[in-house]
Amino acid sequence: MKIALIGLPGSGKSTLFTAVTGLHPDEKDVLKPHLGTVFVPDERLDNLAKIIKPNKVTYTEITFLDTHGLDFAHSREADGLVIVLGVFSEAPPKKDAEEILTNMILSDLEIIEHRLPRMKKEIEAGKKFQDMTEYNLLLKCEAQLGKTRPLKELPLAKEEEKLLHGYQFLTMKRSFFVANIAEDRIGKGLDADITDLASKENIEILELCTKIEEEILELAENERLEFLKGLGINELSEDKIVKMAFKTLNLISFFTVKGAETRAWPIKRGTHAIDAAGKVHTDIQRGFIKAEVINYKDFMECGDFNEAKKRGLLKLEGKDYVVRDGDIINFKFNV
Repeated sequence: MKIALIGLPGSGKSTLFTAVTGLHPDEKDVLKPHLGTVFVPDERLDNLAKIIKPNKVTYTEITFLDTHGLDFAHSREADGLVIVLGVFSEAPPKKDAEEILTNMILSDLEIIEHRLPRMKKEIEAGKKFQDMTEYNLLLKCEAQLGKTRPLKELPLAKEEEKLLHGYQFLTMKRSFFVANIAEDRIGKGLDADITDLASKENIEILELCTKIEEEILELAENERLEFLKGLGINELSEDKIVKMAFKTLNLISFFTVKGAETRAWPIKRGTHAIDAAGKVHTDIQRGFIKAEVINYKDFMECGDFNEAKKRGLLKLEGKDYVVRDGDIINFKFNV
């Protein structure tokens, strides 16, 4: 899973990258994209490991991408976007947010306007182009962007979403704002203009003071949260960003405890068992028979799988079973 940080110069985007990943990009390579990976903390996985005692515990990972300015070319590769807004100067963050959102729309529109004439020529030359479906779909997208509205607001069928997937449109990606506040603004809340814009655009907003978050990296890991609590901040930026990313991308986690490894797997909410199996391995999906499932809460009440079986809580589910957050799954398959 990859999350791109985008923001105008001076917004604190790179400081946020350092605060979340602990990495300090080489200042000589400011034009080069930087990647940093963090583990997603999950108390449920920790508790499972205490009971099962596996040789290996594997957490979900999120890779953060920090680019120079509004580098949309690299940001298109990401699954989601964090739009960083500086809230520590006289420049209103609403203006910056509107500029970024507008540029995202224009960038997507440029792709479509470049593609449509070429498709039209192929159609006029007598070539079938997916029965005109893709062409007409891009026309619909062009009209939506022409109204300065993002493509994520456009009602699309699953097949239409698949057709558009390869274009990696920015305005189809899920995103959230990070309001990078100054230290003297901690606990004071945000001005109505930016919260109103976030509400209008249906984008969640998260407050962080990245300068402080970066500075506490000098402290021992077990001292950082206590220091922040003294300033009225109850959670590390890394944890806040990860939680918001999961919420924004509509993700849940399921667990596997097979063999020597206990592992968390991120999937979209509403994913069926057969597709969750493919997340583990394509062979498991191809030879899927059944999914042996128990939810984390039920397992913890039982204490082990034998007791869960006695109570009838370990159930066999078919390929259309909708995976729930916290499900522990053992896939049965035959290849």
